[in-house]
Amino acid sequence: MRAILVDWLVEVQQNFELHHETLYLAVKLTDRFLEREPIQKERLQLLGATAVLVASKYEVTGDVALFLCYSLQLSFFVRHLSRESLNCLG
Repeated sequence: MRAILVDWLVEVQQNFELHHETLYLAVKLTDRFLEREPIQKERLQLLGATAVLVASKYEVTGDVALFLCYSLQLSFFVRHLSRESLNCLG
């Protein structure tokens, strides 16, 4: 399942022409969260979307946030999982 998620993250990185470092950081955040917190398969893409949102804060791109929130239609869950992720990562 992680490989499918990483492939999706690569597609997002290519579509929005994000820096490679943003992709690497998103994957690292995803891995660190999964080490500490078990997650349901249905929420795995949401975790990846949250990781991209957090990682993309290092570069200014509003398109990524809009795409992820509108295409996934999970803005409430993204905020909730962002809070969970940040609390878990310290």
